[in-house]
Amino acid sequence: MRMKKHMLMLLFMISSLFLVGCSQSLAESGSKVTSLQAENKIPSDGVISEKQMKTIENKNKEVRFTKKTEQLSYTWIYHGKQVQNAVKQKLNLSIKTKNLEAVKKLANNASEAMEITSESMELAGTPTIELKLNSNWNVDKTLLVRKHKGKLQLVSDSPVTVKKEDGATILSYPVFESGVTYYLIGGGNQENTTDTSTDGTQSGVKQDQTVASGQNQLAGSDSSTNEVDNSGQTPTETTTEKDNQTEVNGEVASTANNKANSNKDSSEVTATISISCSTILNNRDKLNKSKASFVPSNGIILGASPVEVKSGESVYDLLVRATKQAGIQMEASWTPVYDAYYIEGINQLYEFDCGNLSGWMYKVNGWFPNYGASKYEVQKGDVIEWVYTCDLGRDIGGSNMMNEK
Repeated sequence: MRMKKHMLMLLFMISSLFLVGCSQSLAESGSKVTSLQAENKIPSDGVISEKQMKTIENKNKEVRFTKKTEQLSYTWIYHGKQVQNAVKQKLNLSIKTKNLEAVKKLANNASEAMEITSESMELAGTPTIELKLNSNWNVDKTLLVRKHKGKLQLVSDSPVTVKKEDGATILSYPVFESGVTYYLIGGGNQENTTDTSTDGTQSGVKQDQTVASGQNQLAGSDSSTNEVDNSGQTPTETTTEKDNQTEVNGEVASTANNKANSNKDSSEVTATISISCSTILNNRDKLNKSKASFVPSNGIILGASPVEVKSGESVYDLLVRATKQAGIQMEASWTPVYDAYYIEGINQLYEFDCGNLSGWMYKVNGWFPNYGASKYEVQKGDVIEWVYTCDLGRDIGGSNMMNEK
């Protein structure tokens, strides 16, 4: 009898603890989320919850998330107007500032280098990463690069801004992809640079840069773009495309900047670009419910818009610029096997968001090229259309595109 009494008491205690735990969990889940402030500390786990991000969604508000280490501090900067899909963000960065001699050597013995690795996540908007170093990077140029096939490749759609203040160096760049390792390299300082390129410019950070036609890259980089091609598959390189690539050694500067500084190589023409997801209107039953608010009533994300094109720019280059100017979210990820970027999402609409055959494709002058947008060099008068397909291209007129020339 006494044993039964003890057993009942034990069960009661366990039940009580369980109920208390449940009530605490419910209270936490139902508690009001404090709005994000202009300045916020990054928590130890680096996670900013979806509910927290919702407090700035589509608001005219800038918020900063900062974490300090012994050597530096880093900050993620989000603009509320760009946060149209309040998903959980993982902001912890793995940063390495020592033992990077191999990277410096690839950059023609650059005087400074830093390795930055971010966690994999779906980006809420297009944030900026700002790093404040407790030392002075005494360099002329700083670039964001990545390593591929033993070479450094410029991430030229993420230009680096450099500021100096009170003996510290502040570096910042926009973020278009996560779960990757980048390098910030600096060089070209007047005091330690003796190498000179053939055009007389100093080449303090020399890069064996592969310049793919129309690609956003650095001098010494090969940063092709990869997105769904006309067959709905990732594009493959053709012999012609490889032949069009050029090895360039020289000053640390983006290909775009090199072209802009040369009147002979730079000429501006006009093309037209548009972005549409109208196919989703007839496939709402397949659409991820959380993405319904990102589908305009008429399916037009960006109406046909004229855009100036510099010589050698690609369809991808124009997409990056057009979405930035219009404040439209766009996310791409690097695909090493194709040596290119893949367009994952535009306006928060991603591959597979409207069925397992859905994703983004592009066409030029009514034709679906069978290779990535970064390989297509834009010409005067080109009409570029980014269209969302729900049926591997068959619903947007691309059913026979593999047979087209």
